[in-house]
Amino acid sequence: MTQEEFRKLSWSELPPKRNLTLEQFIKEQDAKADKFDYEGTVVCYSTNYAYRVPWHLRSEDAQTAWELGYLEEELD
Repeated sequence: MTQEEFRKLSWSELPPKRNLTLEQFIKEQDAKADKFDYEGTVVCYSTNYAYRVPWHLRSEDAQTAWELGYLEEELD
């Protein structure tokens, strides 16, 4: 599913969350050619930046994933 297709899904259409740990998420992303190839939702953290949080990553691991460079920054 493309990122655009994922964004168009209603809440009831979203796939079940897998609640990956940070370690599981990093292992999956490292195996891909594009480490930003994941289903996610855009989260704004200030007026200066926003990034895509992976749908399947546990929410408590999002900040660490960002600090390690595993989350894609949204520029638009």
